[in-house]
Amino acid sequence: MKNFAESIDYELIKELGMSSQNTNTGQYILQDDQLYFSNPLIEGLELWPISYAFEKYKWLKERTLWMDFCKKGDSKKSLTKRNGYFIYVHKKIKIPYLCQTALLMLSPVVAQSPYNIIFIDDGASLNLITGCAGRPDAYQARHVSFSEIHVGKNATFTHHMMHKWNENICAENQSAAVVEENGTLISNHVIMKSAKKLVSNPITWLEGKNATAKYHTVILSDPFTSADLGGVIYLNAENTGAEIVHRAVSAGGDIIQRGLLVGNAPCKAHVDCAGMVFESKQLGNIASVPGLKSLHPDAMMSHEASIGKISPKQVEYLRCRGISELDAISMIVRGFINSGVPGIGPEIDDFISEIVSIAGHGEGAK
Repeated sequence: MKNFAESIDYELIKELGMSSQNTNTGQYILQDDQLYFSNPLIEGLELWPISYAFEKYKWLKERTLWMDFCKKGDSKKSLTKRNGYFIYVHKKIKIPYLCQTALLMLSPVVAQSPYNIIFIDDGASLNLITGCAGRPDAYQARHVSFSEIHVGKNATFTHHMMHKWNENICAENQSAAVVEENGTLISNHVIMKSAKKLVSNPITWLEGKNATAKYHTVILSDPFTSADLGGVIYLNAENTGAEIVHRAVSAGGDIIQRGLLVGNAPCKAHVDCAGMVFESKQLGNIASVPGLKSLHPDAMMSHEASIGKISPKQVEYLRCRGISELDAISMIVRGFINSGVPGIGPEIDDFISEIVSIAGHGEGAK
């Protein structure tokens, strides 16, 4: 374990919309299999390597969702020996700064399998950004992550995941979350560059009254890549609320958008899967599969799905008002993405520009 090193790829970290200078909340950077780590300077916020956390907190093993991961063939012992991070926000502590973690793959042949646990205690709050990326040199790389999230009573956790893979990486993200009474979980997942094969299917249990969960995902899928993006939320208590929103842009890749809401109590929930397909030499496709399952008469749930391309009429309408073709496409794309992921700002401007550049090669004036 090292406290920073000159070999950290901070340029890649910046490409993920993250800061290279972030001392107040500490840093956790896993680069290939090397760990770079510093402690937070804020009282009530703890950030540790997961292996150390299991030694420090004996109660942690009793609070984890072991069975969900053991089904994959992992034993308790193997999970505690993995790389990964543990974040603990103490009761009623509200962290005013953005906390950040990064998992990078740079070497030609590398495998990462981190196990992460995030514990937001009662009345606490945290904003976390996690960047995952692979350089082009990582041509035979695999990333399989396990994450657990615990949101306590009256607690709030917002997680921004910024991912930038390459066409040779295989990535699988497995996560499980529990939200207690009046707790709020918000997850924004932005995939700026797709992987050869990407699978993500977070599972969430809303166990307390008035608990809420919102999952927002945006992806740009390149040619010869595939992504299977899901999400399952169990609404198990009175007046719980849930939202799953997918926004997919295919520039030649294959995308499946899934979302399942299970109403086991009086609740309100919505799932929205929308896709935009760009014409390219390698024709991609998008499949949208929203799902609802009601097991209570007072479960109020809805879904919608749509797939299409940029409308030439929309572009022409904007051009008639003095807006250039690329600027018009940019406005349409940004509106499409922002409608799915609220709060997205300048950190993905380069991502928007890349989509616009792809779309500008023949999408506008048709």
